[in-house]
Amino acid sequence: MQANPVNARKLVAELCAEVRGDEDPGARISIPDLPPSDHIQHRAELAHLNRHWSWESGCEPPPGGGLAGTLFGRVKARLARFVWNVLERRLRAEQNFIENLVRFNNELAKRCDQLSDEIRMVAQAERDAAAALARRVDLGHHLLEARLAQLETMLQGPTEL
Repeated sequence: MQANPVNARKLVAELCAEVRGDEDPGARISIPDLPPSDHIQHRAELAHLNRHWSWESGCEPPPGGGLAGTLFGRVKARLARFVWNVLERRLRAEQNFIENLVRFNNELAKRCDQLSDEIRMVAQAERDAAAALARRVDLGHHLLEARLAQLETMLQGPTEL
């Protein structure tokens, strides 16, 4: 009983036709290139917040000249002390809130920048892995073709006796 002869070329052509009929395997592995990271820590807006989060406190009147300036300066200083004493607790609480908010923004910016860098490293590693996988598939394809050609010659048998 003789087995049906296997034609390696025909088998490889059928396999290639099936693969070509499907979606391109290289198109399925598409990892987008990411633009360079724009670190939030180095933005001018955050630097502005860090430089200007605090305001002057207290009520020191500027030195005035003459009797009218001295009298006006005293009234102004008393009024400023009165307003400061009334609003001091609220203003200090507000300043404490802003200080904590700026500190939190700084930590958040650091963490966002770290995550951005990690995402770019993972994307690069995935691109490298996809390229290595494509090389292995290509090598496997060539090895398969060589093995099938070898099997085809073996199945044809020796031509000379």
